[in-house]
Amino acid sequence: MLRDVAAGLFDWDVKGGEPPTLEELQLLNHVAALARRGDKLRAIKFYRRGFGSSLTDAKAAVERLERGENLVFDETHHVIDAADLRDAIGDAVKALGESLPSGRTVRVAAIVTACVIGLVVLGVVAATFFALSSTRSIPGAPPPPPHSPPRIDAAGDSIRSSNPAVAEVVLAFGSDGIGPGNFKDLRSVAVDRSGRIYAAEYSGGRVQIFDANGAFVSQWMMDPKKIVHRLATDATGISVLETGRVLRFELGTGAPMASRPGLPGGGFEDLAIGLDGSLTAILQNENIHRFGADGSTLLEVKDAISSISDRSDPAVRVAVDGAGDIYLLGRFNESVFHYSSTGRFVNRIGSSGNEPGQLRSTHDVAVDHQGRVYVADIGGIVVYAPDGRYLHTFGPTKGLAFGLAFDDKGDLYAACRTFVVKFRLK
Repeated sequence: MLRDVAAGLFDWDVKGGEPPTLEELQLLNHVAALARRGDKLRAIKFYRRGFGSSLTDAKAAVERLERGENLVFDETHHVIDAADLRDAIGDAVKALGESLPSGRTVRVAAIVTACVIGLVVLGVVAATFFALSSTRSIPGAPPPPPHSPPRIDAAGDSIRSSNPAVAEVVLAFGSDGIGPGNFKDLRSVAVDRSGRIYAAEYSGGRVQIFDANGAFVSQWMMDPKKIVHRLATDATGISVLETGRVLRFELGTGAPMASRPGLPGGGFEDLAIGLDGSLTAILQNENIHRFGADGSTLLEVKDAISSISDRSDPAVRVAVDGAGDIYLLGRFNESVFHYSSTGRFVNRIGSSGNEPGQLRSTHDVAVDHQGRVYVADIGGIVVYAPDGRYLHTFGPTKGLAFGLAFDDKGDLYAACRTFVVKFRLK
């Protein structure tokens, strides 16, 4: 099966931008299957709908797939409207005479996709890795000297809050590049109890450390062939979710630490760390697992989204609040699924659409000290009350928030591809 899927997707040339996302790969896999079956017209139709491309471009891309040639992914190729993409995926699946993935099929598809993403990222990673080699940490060598990164003036015209009555920008730093304090594709951010800020690139393996004012302190390198999906800090270390596995590092230095006891070796989709030190993880697409600090299993909830929704979800993000409640962002469902600390379903928050409070293309979820739920969406950071009522939307005046994280003071940090922005909520 892996060979067949790889044959359908071929080798990708990646020039600029980011590698194809999970959803884009799924659509391309279905389009390639239709083309191989001789159903070229529908392959072109679904490609056009999903990627919003012209008929000429869609026809050329499908013909390249049909011939087994490479596709070039750049920053202009990616999907803008996630709803159109998911509609195209659904229609393509029906055209192939299949059903939307669930259960074992979802798990196999996730494994396949992870393997393909590994191939996809390789080209981008190679260039990034060699570009970063001059600043890569070497065991036994002193860390690079502190350096003030190119600043974005939070009080000036560059980065402001789109809704200052709700949230004020109090810090913003970073710019496009590969030097200290620069980013190419920043999507994960975390803050420790000393106020240090950690920021990780999606691919290439670089994790940077900054002080509370946004000045560069140091960095360390993960495996450049893998993708970093999440950073999460606790009192004693920082956990990094890297392509299915969780690794642990020392706060402030990035020195490797022993892994937490009791965790499986792989299969992680996302994770969050509670105030009690417990680790809540998503395994096998949408199964909730909670582990104690001693490695004991505290909670399991299987099929957490598909048991509530009419569709499974292979793209789930997780957050926990101070009481231990669990919030799952189902990116295919465009909703947040709220579970109690004991695993009881409480509420479904948000829906797909373009009206205020609805979601179109989501990236991450976080919960503040008051139990309010924050969803990073293409339309901004959408905020809901603890009972699920829509409250308001805010965000940076430019750029798009991907990863979200709160510090101990209740300030919200957002990873925005080439910069980090810190909001103070009002």
